[in-house]
Amino acid sequence: MPFGSSQWMYSSGGFYPTEIDQSLMFDGTAYLSRTPSVAGNRKTWTFSTWVKLGKIGTASTLFSSGADGSNKTEFTFRADGRFQLFSNTSGIPVGSIVWSPNVYRDPSAWYHLSLVCDTTNATNTNRFRFYVNGVQVTGISGTGGENTWPSQNADLHISTNVAHSTGRLQNNASDYFNGYMADTYFVDGTALDPTNFGEFKNGVWIPKAYTGSYGTNGFHLTYQDDTVSEGFNTVTWTGNGQDNTKISGIGFSPDLVWIKTRSVSDNHVLSDSVRGGNRQLFSNLTEAEFTSTSQLKTFDSDGFTLGTDSAVNGSGRTLAAWAWDAGSSTVSNTDGSITSSVRANPAYGFSIVTWAGNSTNGATVGHGLSSAPSILITKSRTNASSWIFGIGGMSGFGVNDYLTMQTTNAKSSSSTFYQAYGTNTFTTGVSGGAELNKTGNNYVTYCFSEIAGYSKIGSYTGNGSASGPTVTLGFKPAFVMIKNTTTATDWIIKDSTRDTVNPIDANLRPNWPDPEFSNSNHYFDFTDTGFVVKGADNSINKSGDTIIYMAFADTRDLAFWRDQSGNGNDWQPTNLNYQDTVFDSPTNNYATLNPTIRPYTVTPAEIISEGNLKLTCSSNAVSGSAWGTLLLTTGKWYFESTITSVGGGSCNVGFSNNTTAAGLGTYLSDARAYGCFYQTNGQKVINNALTSYGASYTTSDVIGAAFDVDAGTVTFYKNNVSQGAITGLSLYSGSAGWLAAIEGFNGTVHSVNFGQSGFTYTPPTDFLALCTANLPEPSISPANGDSPQDYFNTVLYTGNSTARSISGVGFQPDWTWIKQRASPVRRHHLQDSVRGAGKSLFSDATTAEESSVNYLTSFDTDGFSLGTSSETNGNALTYAAWNWKASNATAVSNTSGSITSQVSANPTAGFSISKYTGTGSTMTWGHGLGATPDFFVVKCINRADEWIAYPLTATGNLTQSLRLNTTAAYTSDSVLHTANSSVLGFGVSGARNNSGDDYICYAFTSIEGYSKISSYTGNGSADGTFVYTGFRPAYVMIKVAGVSGYNWYVFDSVRSEYNLVDRALFPNTSGAEYTPVPIDFLSNGFKLKTTDGGVNNASYSPYIYMAFAENPFKYANAR
Repeated sequence: MPFGSSQWMYSSGGFYPTEIDQSLMFDGTAYLSRTPSVAGNRKTWTFSTWVKLGKIGTASTLFSSGADGSNKTEFTFRADGRFQLFSNTSGIPVGSIVWSPNVYRDPSAWYHLSLVCDTTNATNTNRFRFYVNGVQVTGISGTGGENTWPSQNADLHISTNVAHSTGRLQNNASDYFNGYMADTYFVDGTALDPTNFGEFKNGVWIPKAYTGSYGTNGFHLTYQDDTVSEGFNTVTWTGNGQDNTKISGIGFSPDLVWIKTRSVSDNHVLSDSVRGGNRQLFSNLTEAEFTSTSQLKTFDSDGFTLGTDSAVNGSGRTLAAWAWDAGSSTVSNTDGSITSSVRANPAYGFSIVTWAGNSTNGATVGHGLSSAPSILITKSRTNASSWIFGIGGMSGFGVNDYLTMQTTNAKSSSSTFYQAYGTNTFTTGVSGGAELNKTGNNYVTYCFSEIAGYSKIGSYTGNGSASGPTVTLGFKPAFVMIKNTTTATDWIIKDSTRDTVNPIDANLRPNWPDPEFSNSNHYFDFTDTGFVVKGADNSINKSGDTIIYMAFADTRDLAFWRDQSGNGNDWQPTNLNYQDTVFDSPTNNYATLNPTIRPYTVTPAEIISEGNLKLTCSSNAVSGSAWGTLLLTTGKWYFESTITSVGGGSCNVGFSNNTTAAGLGTYLSDARAYGCFYQTNGQKVINNALTSYGASYTTSDVIGAAFDVDAGTVTFYKNNVSQGAITGLSLYSGSAGWLAAIEGFNGTVHSVNFGQSGFTYTPPTDFLALCTANLPEPSISPANGDSPQDYFNTVLYTGNSTARSISGVGFQPDWTWIKQRASPVRRHHLQDSVRGAGKSLFSDATTAEESSVNYLTSFDTDGFSLGTSSETNGNALTYAAWNWKASNATAVSNTSGSITSQVSANPTAGFSISKYTGTGSTMTWGHGLGATPDFFVVKCINRADEWIAYPLTATGNLTQSLRLNTTAAYTSDSVLHTANSSVLGFGVSGARNNSGDDYICYAFTSIEGYSKISSYTGNGSADGTFVYTGFRPAYVMIKVAGVSGYNWYVFDSVRSEYNLVDRALFPNTSGAEYTPVPIDFLSNGFKLKTTDGGVNNASYSPYIYMAFAENPFKYANAR
């Protein structure tokens, strides 16, 4: 489990009744596997999981099973982003289901996926049902001439007794999943709808704990890993060759750490806290103590820190460490005739004793256990000598019996070694060599005694059978070390971390440097009460021989591979360990690097990998860069970047505020031009200007970045040493906020941590991890009992030429914009409560207001009512209606300006409707927003004239305007002279301020988490610009401002329920819905997926946009 200071770890604040604490990160090479011992129900089952995508655009598998390529069932993401369930038997497809045309490629938040199988269903389309975020996906179809649906009562390969995998294709070991999984359920024998695993709360699909039964092969993986372990624990990791690598997750500060490489041959390395972490012994060698600062360096509160030595941290090597807790302090012990230094933990039966030999026969040494040890393991630190493994404290052995741990030798007996195992001391003879109690030699002795329910030290008699002895321990073991005392054989170590499911067949040999090996002659099964020998190898089960064991209990309540259903259907991890459990979860979504922002690409391009937390830059002269998924607008924030490799160039760590440039898909230098960075050479980079700052940094250094956004102050840290505060930072004009950003050059590799893995160093006081739980609460928030849908909503309906009411808006709208979607074409109808129902204006025309009882006839509490006009209610015609809520009251007189206006305003939602009468001279009128509008549009009501739109935030001035009813580009404009939080002001203009004419104004200001009005720059690529909004959009309107000839575009999440969002309507034309211009709506913004010049051309920028939220990013699920 990740470890970190609680100061930066925050709960969700109570919005989620069921909180998910952790997830498991799959890096594209990792998976979990399990083979059920018996088949379950192959016709009916439910699979439910939360998923956060890492790499997108490649095939990846969530769940699969199969004996071979002809008999398999697979649940996968295809490379095009669609989901597919494929199942066949003996080469004849049972079903190939593609969820089309919907694609899933939002990497910034979490999806809940639920797959329901019931082949007994008489209706073929109900034999598979697929749900995303609680909503059933429709439009499922088969491809490639295969059968779309399985035959009734077909047996699939899920829940049969063949190999199953989570995170890859089982049958051919491919299509590995890259991303995160959380709270995975499999229910065997029952078809369940998603409300068993989730529920809607204020418009957000949230997790819910499943309370039903699981069936034979059912399981529940929470992917949690318990840091609270008592006395003993095992950890595994993959080496990185970097100095000061921290290994955590042990659950206590260890005192004896025994490290072994698993993947290659190398020595066993034993370090302890009494001798000091930089002093090593090797169980497979006789060598004296070796001092090195490149192996184990320190013992930490939850683990230990490693250097660069390949035996403990070789890059790419897999390793394991067994760790024991020997108590809290080392004391001088005078119980024996030889004074010893002792660190003892009597509660767990383990002590470490260092002492000096005196060549006195019968000398006694205090061990601190207060009970007689069963085993004593002694090694001379000063000279080469054997490891003397005393077994004289065990039942059935003589007091002088011993083994040598670096050899295969059988038991021997000698009074020159151990002579007594006492309650407070052990007694030693004097060996002929340096092995025991020779003057001039310093020794270490590891003492173990039995503790009921925690440790067991005993023996069994082999029977030479694959159905060998059953050994009762009184607990489920986490670790067992075995040695045949009768015959010369290897020592064997097994544990339940390297091997999580039976048979336990991953073996390491303390007397050899060889890598881990597996074969059936060494099988064990670990049970709840002990272990069963399932192999016949002489080392573990030679008939008639006496085999000793030392076993320690599994004291963890949780392990990421452990089934929490109660069924005990545990999984075996491959290329996964406790470090892959992270805090990132559906109830607290952490920032990652954002692969939808494409920097300048080269061949080979930079690669974002390992859960989007690692940036590998191309090994050439072009820079690579990446930005975070979380925009920072206020507060104090902290993240870390570990420099895995500097490569052949420099790298930068910091924050960029040119969020417009961040969407370009260009060099980070474009974003760096408006930000603050710490460069490899020690310089700081502010707005692309380099000046001296701090120390240089290089490979293995950890760079901390602490940003007080409100104060405009950044402090960078090198390995927890402050490099000084950088002050006076401000946002680039037009920027939405700050993004964490990194850059590399010519082979640079960064590994970033936004807090999901526990920081290497505790952040400065009050600085927070980059996660949604730490984001400020939006003013319009599901946690406050309301949602964006309470202020903006889209409804669809089919006309019937009969007066009727349209409901489902969720509120009484003040502005309703209706457009018929297909041919025959119809005008856009815009009606508002200030002018009154029945009065339409038309965004695609200059026409004056038209009144008709056959258009929109009233604004109702949950929608609106229609007349019989074919423009708004034609028989069998389809319509979209976009609805905004202002004050929901009669317009009030506003006297803030030089003239009085009639206003219906909703400052909470940043929207107002104002009506005024022109004076033909310079004037101002009140708009009621309480903030300067970011965008407003004005139309003369009583006569024909153009719609004049002002994207004030996008232009940054008052002198450019657009025409909503045309394709024209920006026009120079000197009519608008005032725009502030109270009033807008015009000079003389027929379209805006003609004497005696009436005008309507719709004004908007951005509300964080609900609406965003700004601009972006296109990149001309089908892998287009990503635009950060801070919410999952429900509606986006776009207009290119740099050139003429392109329409205004409106997209929404109701006409396009899933990505791609490709159904555009054009406010400036009465044309029908148009589909060849796709974009993706994502949890934190939108991404262009087209080269169409109307939304994405590098030369036509800027593009202005106005977007409204479905949910704020703080609570948004992936789309």
